[in-house]
Amino acid sequence: MLDKTKFLVTNYPANDKMLNSYREFGKSRFNPEIFVFVKYLTREDDLGKKNKKHSLKLTLAYDTKYGNHKLYVEGSIRKWYYGKYNIRDFNYKDFCHCISLLSKRLGIEENILWNAEITKLETGVTIRFTKEFEGIALCVSRYKNFKKNTYEDKGVKFKGKNYHVIFYDKIREIYNDKDKLERSYDKITKNNFLFRYEIQGHKVSGMKMFNKKVDTLLKVKNNWKYLGDNLIKTLDKVEFIDVISPKAYINLKGGAITEMSEFLIYKGIKAIGIEKTRLLIETLNPKKRTDCRKKYNGIYEKHLIEDRRNYEDIFRQKVAKKVKSICSK
Repeated sequence: MLDKTKFLVTNYPANDKMLNSYREFGKSRFNPEIFVFVKYLTREDDLGKKNKKHSLKLTLAYDTKYGNHKLYVEGSIRKWYYGKYNIRDFNYKDFCHCISLLSKRLGIEENILWNAEITKLETGVTIRFTKEFEGIALCVSRYKNFKKNTYEDKGVKFKGKNYHVIFYDKIREIYNDKDKLERSYDKITKNNFLFRYEIQGHKVSGMKMFNKKVDTLLKVKNNWKYLGDNLIKTLDKVEFIDVISPKAYINLKGGAITEMSEFLIYKGIKAIGIEKTRLLIETLNPKKRTDCRKKYNGIYEKHLIEDRRNYEDIFRQKVAKKVKSICSK
């Protein structure tokens, strides 16, 4: 459930041995009395051949005036724990174990790390579908007054001042990152589609949904269920439009003009109403009524069956089920 984050450990107990493992970055642009050091931290554990290790960025700020250190930890702790291309969502048990491991790697007591202040926080879930659900991004319509950006039929981002709400094709993101050939992507997505839903918080202090509830790692631990409930609550505010059903999307993708024409006819009949459509047909030449009635009734009934299972209901149900699963302790 938790993914990218940035948190701060004040009064970090740095020693000479620790400092020697960092690279000097220079002075802070905001305060010349603060010197900045950087290094990247990976897990020492063997994550297996399929999982490439992921690094967390460590930024150490030394205040020459007061003689203390602040440590900023930034990156995806989910990827750090599971591996760069692992799609598993954090559950409560693994999150707690991750913080325990991280405290050892940082050389500080676990209770100190738990009290680290969170400034950025990303939560989300990855939902597994079959190929027919690939068109779901087309149905994600609106969120509050946030600016909407779309990326073909693969993703939607609602951009706010302090956070974004994002939906995207997770497999596409992984393969873009790995710079794989298109045929590799086509092969793995033949029968699979992974849809990622995220709340990407850039300023926790400016988010009503997060502020004072999950602004430390300890509060995240104590309010784990709240994070899951917030994902569902935020999703409830996202508007979907019934553009196309999963079955219809598969039939239309790469299909002929005939399929598209029939689908648009169906949508037109649905918008006008079946009874009004029949009344319009009755105004036609009597010699053409029977054939026209048969044709349009056939198109309507065929697509009505395909349209009964809509993306929104199924997606909301799967998100609720996934959240319930990862919130259990």
